[in-house]
Amino acid sequence: MQHRHEHPEVARAMRPWNFIFFLIYAAQKTTNNAEGISKGSINRILKDPQSQGGFGLTPEKAGAFLTDTYLGWYIKALFGLLTDNLPLFGYRRKSWLIITSLLTGITWFWVAMNGTSLQALLVGLMIINIMVAFNDVVCDGLMVQTAQRFELQYKLPAGTVNRPFQAAMWSGAYVALFISSIAGAVIAQFFEMRMAAVISGIVPLVLAIAVAFLVREEKVAWDKERAKKGFIAIGVIIIVAFTILKLKDIPADNPVRPFEPIITAVIIITAMLLMVRIPKALLPPLILVFFWQAAPFDSGTSYMYQYFTLLNTQFVDALGNEGFILDAMRTFVVWLGIVDQATLQGESFVELYWSGILRSINALFAIFGALFYRRYLQSVPFGHLFAWCILAQGAVMASFLLFSVGKVSDPGILMAIMAVEGAVFLIATLAIFGYAAKRTPNTNQASIFALFMGMYNLGQSMGRERVGGPIFTSFADKATITIDGVTETVLRNPDMGVTATVVISVAYLGLVYILVRYMVHKGHIMTHPEDAKEAY
Repeated sequence: MQHRHEHPEVARAMRPWNFIFFLIYAAQKTTNNAEGISKGSINRILKDPQSQGGFGLTPEKAGAFLTDTYLGWYIKALFGLLTDNLPLFGYRRKSWLIITSLLTGITWFWVAMNGTSLQALLVGLMIINIMVAFNDVVCDGLMVQTAQRFELQYKLPAGTVNRPFQAAMWSGAYVALFISSIAGAVIAQFFEMRMAAVISGIVPLVLAIAVAFLVREEKVAWDKERAKKGFIAIGVIIIVAFTILKLKDIPADNPVRPFEPIITAVIIITAMLLMVRIPKALLPPLILVFFWQAAPFDSGTSYMYQYFTLLNTQFVDALGNEGFILDAMRTFVVWLGIVDQATLQGESFVELYWSGILRSINALFAIFGALFYRRYLQSVPFGHLFAWCILAQGAVMASFLLFSVGKVSDPGILMAIMAVEGAVFLIATLAIFGYAAKRTPNTNQASIFALFMGMYNLGQSMGRERVGGPIFTSFADKATITIDGVTETVLRNPDMGVTATVVISVAYLGLVYILVRYMVHKGHIMTHPEDAKEAY
């Protein structure tokens, strides 16, 4: 096994690229409304009643709304065909990075001016996610192609360089999430959503300038045959997007409507597989990543947000109590000069705790997980490491039963769970993406790796929002009541909703674990030490 200190020239040459990938992923996570600085503001405006300036959506409807905005993340592989086959101004990656960043910033400014309408907010966020997902695809293609160039130049084993690049990217992502979680929670609580939109618009504009100066890429000639694939991809993207949007307009009483998420997933997967020729070696992990991410339960979902900030009154009351940890958090925010001590009581601190403190802890320990993976786990065979991560994720999911079944209301316990969740999830993510990047061929890197990421995002969103949300709502005993002439939807047993979603998800992960062991046994995913050389 080779070691880092034997190749100081490689390490020096990689440092600028590590910084570039760190920066791009940090900007993407800050800008992305699913995770970035605007997440708290959007969650709140969807939840708050119309009398308070919100849209008053139930957890199920809020989840469906957010899932609709993530369209771009599902069809990522089709964006890969554009950056692989349609170079702009001679560049396959650099030009697309700049253009998608500029369009993201411009759209966020449009949302800042027009986001008070639910329809306008949906359209704006959908465009933003398309641009950020496209930017992500281009970055991944640049990462894989740069890693392959390093391995060829320095005669290194396949997959040696992409692992530290991946660690740099995800470290940047979680550093950004750590910072934006606190900032986003404060903005959501004490300012209008417009401020979050403006900040989210500034970040990609700064990234566009940084990419223009920092990214060095060799120019390529225009290839008519490859360009045809790119233009066909544009047509497929338009057809797929139009079809999916029309499916969402199907009336609720139509018998096809309950199957809309499944039909949508089939359309997206079929389009991606028809357009992108994937090596056989990548099919098993491609299937695996979809099923892994399709688990219904996730702590970051809209229904869990409402459970801990609105529906679990015992937990909400506990956040108003005195305690060393909670008092220290309040003191820190006051010390920053954001608010005074009196303001941080009741609902104000509940929002700050969930959207800011918990998310920052999750992100911080994810960074520790990335560092631990890079230092100690890169030589662990993928099949074994991933299987253990699935078991650990199942244990973390089951721990949420402490709140719904055990009636625990200690905020410190939830913080500990979120810390472990952040580390375990990122280790599993780095393991499977490193495995995929290693087996990506030397051509069409963006398309193939984006297909992998698209399946990851599709499984995640379909599982936790489209499946998890309805499971939670149905078991939480949804009812419609009328008070003083106002009709509202209430959930009379949210604890049962959480319990059912967790139990189903843990059982589901058990099946995924069996699938992993089966793939290892059949040799579909490798486990020998040579499969995971140490990175530089």
